[in-house]
Amino acid sequence: MFFGEERESTGTVLRWLKGKQTVTESTVKNFNNTQSNNLNVFQFPIFQLLEPNLKKTELFALIKQYQKSTSLGYLWSFPHTEQFPLNEYANYIICSPEDSDALFQLGGVHGFLGVLMLVRLAEITKDSTKHFLLMQDAYRAFPAFCRNKYFKKRWIEFFKLLQGIHYRVYTSALTIAPRIEIIQKQINAKHHPTIRHKWPRSSTNFRFIEPEKPFELASLPSRSCTSKTALFKYETQFF
Repeated sequence: MFFGEERESTGTVLRWLKGKQTVTESTVKNFNNTQSNNLNVFQFPIFQLLEPNLKKTELFALIKQYQKSTSLGYLWSFPHTEQFPLNEYANYIICSPEDSDALFQLGGVHGFLGVLMLVRLAEITKDSTKHFLLMQDAYRAFPAFCRNKYFKKRWIEFFKLLQGIHYRVYTSALTIAPRIEIIQKQINAKHHPTIRHKWPRSSTNFRFIEPEKPFELASLPSRSCTSKTALFKYETQFF
């Protein structure tokens, strides 16, 4: 049980749940005397990363917190805790800091956390191509994050916040559509393996069957754009 679900005589938690009172760190620390998980959940950086107006300096500080310098360069380094355990089957090195597919396979809260950092970095650096690709992996990683008991009951609120981050970049907003029914199904599924060697295999070709993608991509009609004028007209028509 964590701070969003406790019962106490002051009515503070009830006001939190109704949105009538803001949760503050000092209040959570008071509750932390009886529920040791409160402060760890409250301070988890997912809330900061989902803030629309996240500052560049804040993002860089978070990335630095979860990456370490090695002889191979910078690698992701996520702590294993009781509240946020690492996937026991995913204890491999994620070599590239930008390997969002490996972060998706890492699963859990940390995989989503890493992808979301990359999404916000692409947004801040105005790299729309990277943002388009990373948002797809953010939606892939999102159900595994929401399966954590501290976030599962509020998954729809987290989904809306993620959508808000998604729509901050115009091209991604136009070309990616989340499939909420798939997201909900994966959150509530008995098993939702994200690491590749735990995926089921096809009975025909024995290849791994990837989890269903919780998003759709816009399909553009095939059209020849052989000149700048034609391309401009096409873009005007599309947008």
